[in-house]
Amino acid sequence: MRSFVLAVAFVVCSTALSPAADRPNIVLILADDLGYGDVGVQGCADIPTPNIDSSAYQGARFTSGYSSHPYCSPMRAGLMSGRYQHGLGYLNNVAYDPHNAVLGVPTTGSVVDSAS
Repeated sequence: MRSFVLAVAFVVCSTALSPAADRPNIVLILADDLGYGDVGVQGCADIPTPNIDSSAYQGARFTSGYSSHPYCSPMRAGLMSGRYQHGLGYLNNVAYDPHNAVLGVPTTGSVVDSAS
Protein backbone atom coordinates (compact mmCIF):
# COMPACT_ATOMS: atom_id res chain seq x y z
CA MET A 1 0.00 0.00 0.00
CA ARG A 2 2.84 2.36 0.87
CA SER A 3 4.50 1.87 -2.52
CA PHE A 4 1.19 2.60 -4.25
CA VAL A 5 0.82 5.88 -2.34
CA LEU A 6 4.39 6.84 -3.23
CA ALA A 7 3.79 6.02 -6.90
CA VAL A 8 0.63 8.13 -6.98
CA ALA A 9 2.44 11.00 -5.23
CA PHE A 10 5.26 10.81 -7.79
CA VAL A 11 2.84 10.93 -10.73
CA VAL A 12 0.92 13.86 -9.23
CA CYS A 13 4.09 15.82 -8.47
CA SER A 14 5.68 15.17 -11.86
CA THR A 15 2.47 16.22 -13.62
CA ALA A 16 2.20 19.40 -11.56
CA LEU A 17 5.83 20.32 -12.23
CA SER A 18 5.76 19.75 -15.99
CA PRO A 19 5.84 22.93 -18.08
CA ALA A 20 2.51 24.24 -19.32
CA ALA A 21 3.71 23.91 -22.93
CA ASP A 22 3.79 20.12 -22.52
CA ARG A 23 0.12 19.99 -21.58
CA PRO A 24 -2.63 19.98 -24.21
CA ASN A 25 -4.98 22.91 -24.67
CA ILE A 26 -8.58 21.85 -24.20
CA VAL A 27 -11.55 23.91 -25.32
CA LEU A 28 -14.95 22.75 -24.16
CA ILE A 29 -17.93 24.09 -26.10
CA LEU A 30 -21.21 23.70 -24.26
CA ALA A 31 -24.49 24.57 -25.94
CA ASP A 32 -27.88 24.03 -24.34
CA ASP A 33 -30.41 22.05 -26.36
CA LEU A 34 -27.90 21.24 -29.12
CA GLY A 35 -28.43 17.67 -30.21
CA TYR A 36 -25.84 15.30 -31.68
CA GLY A 37 -27.13 15.77 -35.23
CA ASP A 38 -27.74 19.54 -35.04
CA VAL A 39 -24.40 20.65 -36.55
CA GLY A 40 -23.08 20.37 -40.07
CA VAL A 41 -20.21 18.04 -39.18
CA GLN A 42 -22.83 15.50 -38.09
CA GLY A 43 -24.88 15.90 -41.28
CA CYS A 44 -27.34 18.68 -40.41
CA ALA A 45 -28.17 20.83 -43.44
CA ASP A 46 -30.88 23.03 -41.85
CA ILE A 47 -28.63 25.53 -40.06
CA PRO A 48 -25.06 26.24 -41.23
CA THR A 49 -22.45 25.85 -38.48
CA PRO A 50 -19.17 26.55 -40.32
CA ASN A 51 -17.08 27.51 -37.26
CA ILE A 52 -18.11 24.49 -35.23
CA ASP A 53 -17.56 22.27 -38.29
CA SER A 54 -14.09 23.75 -38.88
CA SER A 55 -13.11 23.20 -35.23
CA ALA A 56 -14.36 19.61 -35.41
CA TYR A 57 -12.42 18.86 -38.59
CA GLN A 58 -9.18 20.41 -37.30
CA GLY A 59 -9.26 19.07 -33.73
CA ALA A 60 -10.21 16.01 -31.77
CA ARG A 61 -13.83 14.91 -31.79
CA PHE A 62 -15.45 13.03 -28.94
CA THR A 63 -18.55 11.37 -30.37
CA SER A 64 -19.68 9.22 -27.45
CA GLY A 65 -20.26 11.76 -24.71
CA TYR A 66 -23.19 11.70 -22.36
CA SER A 67 -24.82 14.38 -20.30
CA SER A 68 -24.74 13.91 -16.56
CA HIS A 69 -28.28 15.23 -16.16
CA PRO A 70 -31.34 15.63 -18.42
CA TYR A 71 -31.90 19.30 -17.44
CA CYS A 72 -29.54 22.04 -18.56
CA SER A 73 -29.05 24.00 -15.33
CA PRO A 74 -28.17 21.03 -13.07
CA MET A 75 -25.92 19.64 -15.81
CA ARG A 76 -23.97 22.93 -15.94
CA ALA A 77 -23.76 22.95 -12.13
CA GLY A 78 -22.25 19.47 -12.20
CA LEU A 79 -19.79 20.47 -14.92
CA MET A 80 -18.66 23.58 -13.05
CA SER A 81 -18.38 21.91 -9.65
CA GLY A 82 -17.10 18.48 -10.72
CA ARG A 83 -19.74 16.88 -8.52
CA TYR A 84 -22.90 14.94 -9.21
CA GLN A 85 -25.98 17.12 -9.15
CA HIS A 86 -27.62 14.90 -6.54
CA GLY A 87 -24.73 15.58 -4.20
CA LEU A 88 -25.38 19.28 -4.62
CA GLY A 89 -29.12 18.86 -4.24
CA TYR A 90 -29.46 20.60 -7.61
CA LEU A 91 -32.00 18.41 -9.37
CA ASN A 92 -34.23 20.80 -11.35
CA ASN A 93 -34.02 23.87 -13.52
CA VAL A 94 -34.75 26.76 -11.20
CA ALA A 95 -36.70 29.75 -12.47
CA TYR A 96 -35.17 33.10 -11.55
CA ASP A 97 -36.65 34.47 -8.34
CA PRO A 98 -34.95 37.41 -6.59
CA HIS A 99 -36.35 36.16 -3.27
CA ASN A 100 -34.80 32.67 -3.61
CA ALA A 101 -31.67 32.59 -1.45
CA VAL A 102 -30.54 29.19 -2.78
CA LEU A 103 -30.59 29.91 -6.50
CA GLY A 104 -27.77 28.03 -8.21
CA VAL A 105 -24.73 26.11 -7.01
CA PRO A 106 -24.13 26.26 -3.24
CA THR A 107 -20.95 28.14 -2.35
CA THR A 108 -20.33 26.35 0.96
CA GLY A 109 -20.32 22.79 -0.34
CA SER A 110 -23.41 21.95 1.65
CA VAL A 111 -26.32 20.04 0.18
CA VAL A 112 -29.09 22.39 -0.93
CA ASP A 113 -32.50 21.32 -2.23
CA SER A 114 -33.18 23.64 -5.16
CA ALA A 115 -36.58 22.07 -5.75
CA SER A 116 -38.08 23.71 -2.66
